[in-house]
Amino acid sequence: MNERRRVKMENDKPGKIIVVCIVGDKIVEVQGTLEIGRVEMKFARRSEILGIDTKGNFTQVEFNLAQALELVANGFLKVEDRQNEAPSAAEFIAWMQNHPTAIAHGYAIGGDHHDARVSIEGIKVKAKDVTPLILKDFVNDFRFAEDFTIDDDLWCWWD
Repeated sequence: MNERRRVKMENDKPGKIIVVCIVGDKIVEVQGTLEIGRVEMKFARRSEILGIDTKGNFTQVEFNLAQALELVANGFLKVEDRQNEAPSAAEFIAWMQNHPTAIAHGYAIGGDHHDARVSIEGIKVKAKDVTPLILKDFVNDFRFAEDFTIDDDLWCWWD
């Protein structure tokens, strides 16, 4: 008995898809549901925290300490994550706690990935916020970054 099975996705309600298994013309079993609205709600919450639309596949983002802590609290930023040889998100956040004018920069994953993670690639300090202590700590802690700049602003970045 070689019956052909196929999976069909139907819209039951806005934001919800039902996945069913079909043999011939009969629905045999419901395989499960996929709540597509949850992904959209996650993107919306992340965009709200960052203050920008982050629905693109990879959106460059900058955020301050309060936003970083909110991203962690909402599960968008994992403290153990790191970008290759970069410090971990926890280490960047600790640095920002010691230097609250610092700004983290990185990217938000999204779009086709159905993934709402945020990644930190480095730190930026605007020229108006640079103090001798910040400059000393920045050089000591980030001088081995792949891109390390001390001009008016301080900038470090890991790929």
